[in-house]
Amino acid sequence: MTEIFVTTVLGLLLTSITMFVGYLLVSLISWIFGSLLIGIPVTIALIVVSYFVGRFILKSDE
Repeated sequence: MTEIFVTTVLGLLLTSITMFVGYLLVSLISWIFGSLLIGIPVTIALIVVSYFVGRFILKSDE
């Protein structure tokens, strides 16, 4: 009887740990992709803005 109980508890523990790790991995991956989706346009915008600011500074220098 105790053997069945221990096996069931171990199985539940392993299952919940596996599900938790899987959940963490999925949320980590979605967080990384979310950051990329937000980060890439922001980076491109920053590069474009700094390019035009640089051109403006060079023009006003002449």
